Amino acid sequence: VDPIPLSSKDLGDLNSRVGVGRAEEENDWHVSATAYRNTLESEIQATETEERKTAREDKVARARDIKKEVDEIVNVFYCEVCNKQYNNDAQFQEHLNSYDHHHKKRFDEFKQDQKAMKGGPTAEERQRKEDKRMAKEMAARSASAL
Repeated sequence: VDPIPLSSKDLGDLNSRVGVGRAEEENDWHVSATAYRNTLESEIQATETEERKTAREDKVARARDIKKEVDEIVNVFYCEVCNKQYNNDAQFQEHLNSYDHHHKKRFDEFKQDQKAMKGGPTAEERQRKEDKRMAKEMAARSASAL
């Protein structure tokens, strides 16, 4: 069967661009697809039955439980040194071998060594100093009150 010839004046017509019968078919699909708008979830929930409501709530609870389990599983791939979370072992191992991780780790060790060498005040010394400051402040307040 030979194709139906089209003239140049038909090029502007939809039939000439999509083929014979295709325009009517697409128009039918368009009319049926846009006859009614999609119902919003809030509209569905306003008129739903108890059975559908419990099914929807169960579905949400299952999704929440699955997300919680996935978060627990993925929590294994958390780097405390860099405060970064990874999704799988390959990403985590790549991070552990990275320059950024080793640099951060060395820097934290350096800071701890500096703090240890500095020999900062102990908790008891800090408490004694705070008590002394409070006593001085109380004495100044009582002197100013007289």
